[in-house]
Amino acid sequence: MDKKIIADVFQRHLEQLVSRLNDDIPAICILSGKEDGSIKPKTKALFVWLFGYDMIETVFLATKKQIFYLASDKKLQMMEETKHKLSGKFEVNFYKKVNDNKESFDKIRQKIGNVKLGMPTTEKQAGSLAAEWYEYKGWQQIVDATQLIGDVLAVKDDQEQGFIQQSSQLTTRLFKKLIKQIEDSIDVGTRITHQDLAKKVEQSLDNDKQKVMKEIGLQDGLYDFAYTPIIQSGGNYQQVEGPNKDYLSSDVIIIQLGTQVNEYNTNCIRTLFINPTEIQKKLYNAILEVQNKIITLMTIGTTLNSVFKEALQLLQQKLQELNLQNLQLPNSLGYGIGLELKESNLVINEKSTHVVAKGEVYFVNVVMENVPNGQKNITYTIQVGDVIVITNGAATITTQQIPKAYKQISYQLQEEDEPERKPAPVQTDKDKPIRARPRNQQIQIQRENEKQRQIHQEKLAKDKQTELEQRLEQDQFVQNQQEVKALELDKLQCYQKPEQYPKELQKGQIYIDNQKCALLVPLLGTHIPFHVSCIKNVSKIDEGKMGSSIRINFFTSETTAGQIQFPKVDGETIFIKELQYRSKKSERPQNLILQIKQLQKKVKTEQQVEREKQNVGEMEQLIINKGGRKPIFKDLKVRPTFGSGKAAGILEVHTNGFRYIHSNKEQLDIVFKNIKHYIYQSPEQDIIAALHFHLHSPIVLGKRKTHDVQFYCEVGGAVEHLEGRKKTNRNDEDEIEEEERLRMHRRKMAKEFEVFIKTIEELGADYKILFEKPFRDLGFEGNWNRARLFLQPTRDTLMNVVESPFFILTLNEVEICCFERIIPGIKSFDLVFVFKNYDKPVLRIESIDIKDLEGVKNWLDRMNLLFFEVGQNLVWKNVLGQIQKDIPGFVQDGGWTNILAESEEEGDEEDDPEAGDSEFSPGESGDDGDDDSDFTEDDEDGDDDGDEDDDDDDEDLSDVLDLNNISDQDEDEEDEDSDSDKNKRKGKSRPQGKPQPKPQNKPQAKPQQSGPPPRSTQPQKRQPPRK
Repeated sequence: MDKKIIADVFQRHLEQLVSRLNDDIPAICILSGKEDGSIKPKTKALFVWLFGYDMIETVFLATKKQIFYLASDKKLQMMEETKHKLSGKFEVNFYKKVNDNKESFDKIRQKIGNVKLGMPTTEKQAGSLAAEWYEYKGWQQIVDATQLIGDVLAVKDDQEQGFIQQSSQLTTRLFKKLIKQIEDSIDVGTRITHQDLAKKVEQSLDNDKQKVMKEIGLQDGLYDFAYTPIIQSGGNYQQVEGPNKDYLSSDVIIIQLGTQVNEYNTNCIRTLFINPTEIQKKLYNAILEVQNKIITLMTIGTTLNSVFKEALQLLQQKLQELNLQNLQLPNSLGYGIGLELKESNLVINEKSTHVVAKGEVYFVNVVMENVPNGQKNITYTIQVGDVIVITNGAATITTQQIPKAYKQISYQLQEEDEPERKPAPVQTDKDKPIRARPRNQQIQIQRENEKQRQIHQEKLAKDKQTELEQRLEQDQFVQNQQEVKALELDKLQCYQKPEQYPKELQKGQIYIDNQKCALLVPLLGTHIPFHVSCIKNVSKIDEGKMGSSIRINFFTSETTAGQIQFPKVDGETIFIKELQYRSKKSERPQNLILQIKQLQKKVKTEQQVEREKQNVGEMEQLIINKGGRKPIFKDLKVRPTFGSGKAAGILEVHTNGFRYIHSNKEQLDIVFKNIKHYIYQSPEQDIIAALHFHLHSPIVLGKRKTHDVQFYCEVGGAVEHLEGRKKTNRNDEDEIEEEERLRMHRRKMAKEFEVFIKTIEELGADYKILFEKPFRDLGFEGNWNRARLFLQPTRDTLMNVVESPFFILTLNEVEICCFERIIPGIKSFDLVFVFKNYDKPVLRIESIDIKDLEGVKNWLDRMNLLFFEVGQNLVWKNVLGQIQKDIPGFVQDGGWTNILAESEEEGDEEDDPEAGDSEFSPGESGDDGDDDSDFTEDDEDGDDDGDEDDDDDDEDLSDVLDLNNISDQDEDEEDEDSDSDKNKRKGKSRPQGKPQPKPQNKPQAKPQQSGPPPRSTQPQKRQPPRK
């Protein structure tokens, strides 16, 4: 929309502004800088009031006879109309904004003279123009004009009141729609978060755009929400700036919603009651009576402090009648509203001596916080707020149509075993409360939820396909590929000359030099050294009476995929494939094998530490807060441990990060910019209280790299499991006292952590720090990394930070989810997360109880994550490998939906003996569980999880060089495969989610060719459970 200044409105408002100038403030200036994210209410409000919209990089200065503009050419052209309108009444001066505006400032000062200049001094502007203004020293004195500006903006003319009325109509419409959404959610038992409710009502404004504009008479682009709607329930009623992700609770629900039309704001607050108590009913009606009293007292000529005192007396009287004592009384009962959501000079409190005037607009807000609920041992809040306009008579309530009477905002839920009540007297729709359906209709509710979830998943599938097409155009499928530096064998020397060989060498015997990491073998009458990095694997061969042999297999050019550079002679690559030595002592080869493996493990550890140190980039330096507030938290331990182990220390908050100081003065610094997720583990939920930081870039603690750092403290002794509490003697006073003492300790610890977290969020506001708290009611158990974990969602993650190694899954990095082993009669299932970075191995959570299936699906759906179901475990390494071979074909054929969606003819094809076997069958390459280990975070104790694997498998030692992609099978090893091993590969089931049409473009099993027949992978169909 083209912006245009309305000259008549500008002149009228300008005359009102200069009429308030006096000897204390003979000139007023508005300076607007560049956008920097901070709020400057008075500057914005005055620009909108004068010109119709906010301006940037502009100076406007006015006296009783002179007007000065300093702005860009485009803005000056827009102001030309005002120049003609003001000719004869004001001297209008235009100055073009340039790189150096000091000359323009001098000219303005010379014309206005040596006078005081009024500005909203508390609002600091940003940008080059503002910097020049603050550096200019030519003004006699700059005084604060905030009160003057507030008084000018307080009285609204007829046009402004019209905008208030339109905004109130929009607020009323959206508020009723939000209440209806809440009623429907409670009515059918749908679990929905406060944030999702807010999003729904925001979307409804876009969906009903044309209808809203027509009914209310709005112009496109000139109306919006004043802030994101706020819904609170479940005991959490703290003052916030937006909705949280807590689930809607059936108790006391507070709703806050406001809109703006042409930048003029209105607001409304209501409290809903589900199964209210009698005291809640009486207290709510008392609060309504107090609000009505305030509105009655708000008449022309009344001071705001007198209104506050009289209303507060009435509130105290009502609380005494209800026998409610020790409640915190409100400090204010409302404030002015208009171009600012809260006009600070019009606050209804005991200090305000402002006299109410005609045309002023107020938001009358009565709130009682932290009211105890004796039944549940928690507190709740009741709040009611409306917008009023001061007129010659009684004040007009512009949000009167939003339900407020107790009968309209209270609801009773009917329990399953509760008998049907007699029909209530006939009520109008206006006064009729909504009752939730009986809970014996849960089956119908679940079916409806499943239907809605399916519709949403279909939409997510379309959105995902669009996203894949966009990523294909932008070439964003391959990410974070790390080039592995090839090992150059001709530069790998253990010794510079034979004189450096160990003196313990014996002719004809193999020797292991642990210091040089070398294996010296007898060859051609001398000893030849080989670095252990060249050895692929070693094995022992029994030869009966002749003794036993040791077979040493080396990496070759055919098996290393270019990760080792072999020397060349005359253009030909030279290498040794294997060596074999016989010993009459059968135990000698076995001892050598153990020594070689131990040496390889040592080399592997050293190389891993070196790689981790190289991958850790340079971090921003911590800026120490030497003065001012420096919050600290004492007696916190750290995981992973470093330095002095598990000794407690102090966590300090500085300008741009944290510093942890051990009791022995060892330090650990973490900057805010490197923290990806801030997670708070409450002591009320688990055996520890913890602040957990998941990092963007890893740091090195001790000798290990880690993406996770946790500061924690234990909250008491052993805690019984929440689901299975052992039997105890309820009459044991000592035990009851101990349990109560533990509960009090947890509450105290939780309060300390919450205060500390709030301080961190306030100090780190520029970094948008917001701690995530796990939703325990959405948690589920599953196996990961050979451990049984209780996984809990947070706002942006799925995590477990109680046990080590930690589990942190960032949800916005997930491409799709896949439920595996979803077949009738199964007691558990697996859940696989596929990442947007296809080079990253998938993450599989195994053996999740089937009772958690619906809950996990609902959670994924609410997080807008697309998921699929298959009947078997897929070999995801093969799936992703085949996709990456032909990404354009993968996208053009329908992407993930085409690969994983279930086919209606699946059952028939499984019965077809000639149906091709899927290349994704687990029988082809074994389980891909090893790939999941790449996601494992660092173990606090530094244990190597691979010890048992090394003892059981003497063949595969390729991980010494991190050669995970090198095949560990050569021709000789294939000959050693036994018939029993081959038979084990038979009978593996393929996934039920088979590829749909156009199979030629998707990964498929290779067709049979002449030669030896391929190994059979014919699936065995599982019998359905017997009913």
